[in-house]
Amino acid sequence: MPIFRERDWIKDLPDGFTIYFYLKTLLGRVVSFSAVLLKDGECVTRYDTAHGFVHRDIIGRRHGFLRKVKYNDLTLKEGFRQADEDLSANYERYYKHYENH
Repeated sequence: MPIFRERDWIKDLPDGFTIYFYLKTLLGRVVSFSAVLLKDGECVTRYDTAHGFVHRDIIGRRHGFLRKVKYNDLTLKEGFRQADEDLSANYERYYKHYENH
């Protein structure tokens, strides 16, 4: 097994939505990830660990980046699972918010 492993893949959702996943592990443990909700090639919202903690970036079509929602109580593995479950369940709601901001 490699020390570092990087993977990326796309999960198709209904109505033309997709989630683009990137996952980096070290000896099987999550060290960083991103999960980006896309519609028509536009980033609607995303979870990532770019600042050393799990968070979701809330984005608006007109205003761009609006704010971060921090998930300090989640491990990276839990955050990755949360991202998949949340984006898969709430993609329509997040898109409505994106379109209105």
